Amino acid sequence: MGYICAIDMGGFQFKTMIASLEENGLEILASTKTETTAINNGQIVDFEQAKEALHNIHEEILTLSGINGKDIDNYYMNITGSALKGYDGTNFLNIEHRDQRIKREDILEVIENTKPEGLFEDSEIIDRIPRYFSIDNINHIKNPKGLEARKLVVNAYIIATTRNQLNNLRNVINDSIKAKNIHFIPNSIATAAATLKSDQSEIGVILIDIGGSNTDIAGFSDDALLFTNSFPGAGNYITKELAKEFSLDMKTAERLKTIMKKLLKGNANTVPVPTIGGESIDIKISSIKKVISEKFNEIFGKVYNKIQYYVEQEDFSSGIVLTGGGAKTYDLLNIAAPHFTLPIQIFNINNLKIPGLENIELSNQDTTTIGLLLEGQARQNRSSFKRGNKNNGSHFNLIEVIKNLLKE
Repeated sequence: MGYICAIDMGGFQFKTMIASLEENGLEILASTKTETTAINNGQIVDFEQAKEALHNIHEEILTLSGINGKDIDNYYMNITGSALKGYDGTNFLNIEHRDQRIKREDILEVIENTKPEGLFEDSEIIDRIPRYFSIDNINHIKNPKGLEARKLVVNAYIIATTRNQLNNLRNVINDSIKAKNIHFIPNSIATAAATLKSDQSEIGVILIDIGGSNTDIAGFSDDALLFTNSFPGAGNYITKELAKEFSLDMKTAERLKTIMKKLLKGNANTVPVPTIGGESIDIKISSIKKVISEKFNEIFGKVYNKIQYYVEQEDFSSGIVLTGGGAKTYDLLNIAAPHFTLPIQIFNINNLKIPGLENIELSNQDTTTIGLLLEGQARQNRSSFKRGNKNNGSHFNLIEVIKNLLKE
């Protein structure tokens, strides 16, 4: 048994979870969160505030879980923002063994030496994710180990970001909690690990995670990652627009956004709220709804522009899955529907069945944090990986098969 910790540094909240790695899967031991504005668009904008917030919730979660920080084997942290870029990459390796059978070392070598096209000089690669392999004239090989071939080719998706972003995140972690073994996982990959079923990624699905400061997108087909994207504009963006429109503080504006369902089902046409100056005003409920709808339409318009090319080229039969804190917004499906031709559903986090989650008050804001633990477990526990079993980690079969080779 070992322990892992997820650190989700979002646009308005830092969240942590600690889990134990059991033979039959994860068990969530504790969860903490705190509000902060230290990060925007994936970048630290207030180092001291970020350091203090992370230190405090780390101390709190150690107390709640009863775990000594030295006993945590690995920390898994999400990374998001418009600095995050995805690249296509291919590489080949001539097989020179006498029997020409592909070995583990050949697969690892061809992956690790895959170079993205157009990578900026100040970038650092976070992950190389193989989509499929080819041997000689045979394409779409999922696991080439043991096969005979003269040449091995990999088609991969490579995710990178700026060195400054990574170094700033490393520094705030080192200064606040002195964590060992920090692993960065792209936000959309972590969220997908908790949100998507293997059948969805097999027949094609687009995941849209509407977070605090960023919206993250990922498209999957044939159990492979096709594309990712992240752009500023999400839940906090809408809260801020409400605050500006009606002269409210951010907490009041956030509350208005979250109680829209209740307001619309009531008989009143207005709602009394305190302004940032202290006076009370009556705001038309229809006016609140209009602001929320307009801003979400802007977000979905941007999403459409990001995914349009892929929708025209690929088949996403599972449609679109919405998640993240913004996904709980009332009437969101009706707001989103005019922008897309694909079917849309909202992920229900209560469908996750992991020991320990029953002791946590969950919301869709927690999908990324849980996904970090699932993806982290998948990276540590390859031998027990079972396709489609969520308690054994990420469900992306090809990715896991190849990474499993590292442990053999």
